[in-house]
Amino acid sequence: MLSTAERNGRNRMSLYRKYISYRNSEISKGVDEDPLSDVSSTYLDKIALYSVHNDMGDVARKEALKEANKMCKYRPWSKNLLNITLKANLLREYKTFDNEYKVSFEYDNLGDYFKVNQFMKMFRSDNERLDFLLKLIKILNGNFTDVTNIDNIVN
Repeated sequence: MLSTAERNGRNRMSLYRKYISYRNSEISKGVDEDPLSDVSSTYLDKIALYSVHNDMGDVARKEALKEANKMCKYRPWSKNLLNITLKANLLREYKTFDNEYKVSFEYDNLGDYFKVNQFMKMFRSDNERLDFLLKLIKILNGNFTDVTNIDNIVN
């Protein structure tokens, strides 16, 4: 149940956190982990962090699996954290055109908020954030070099 402050604030991240907290009991049961350890939120935060380090792109499946195995050790695939979050539709996996397997958030909006949350933790100053965003623009536009209007962005 949402508190009055959460209902009045209408903060999406707090809504998403409540949703993941609600789903945590199902995930914890699936991986045979203590629900109080909150493996769901922790794992999704790790996936979001990998994404930020990957220029906000999706995460290689092998990295997601490695993190799942680190968090919940010695589990068969049927109780693996990646497998359970895929089955719970919190994450999805797909194969790229060049035969790589990737993992992303099932709901893009949920993933966006988790990624931005990690981005804000990772880059504390406005200059760090701006540098990272300019790097993303360069990546998206090929060799983006026109930063003549940078003052308009900052101010």
